[in-house]
Amino acid sequence: MSANVREKGISIPGETLDIAAPYVIALIRERERRLAELRRYDRFIAQAAGRISLQGFWRTLKRQDEDAIQRLTNWLDHEAASGP
Repeated sequence: MSANVREKGISIPGETLDIAAPYVIALIRERERRLAELRRYDRFIAQAAGRISLQGFWRTLKRQDEDAIQRLTNWLDHEAASGP
């Protein structure tokens, strides 16, 4: 997580949230959910060995989640920088 997010005390997994707005907590939870999903995509891709189009499908979903994670991180940085 970026320095801005940490400075605001928003959170990293396993730590408590310092008084954060519900929408910020939702952003954090969604980002964490997608990060967990990323780890599974590699397994799904490996399990689809020999099925090129199915592997492509999983790779596409992985790229979409990577993009979404970056957008969520950008939003969290923006919220941290803008203050309360």
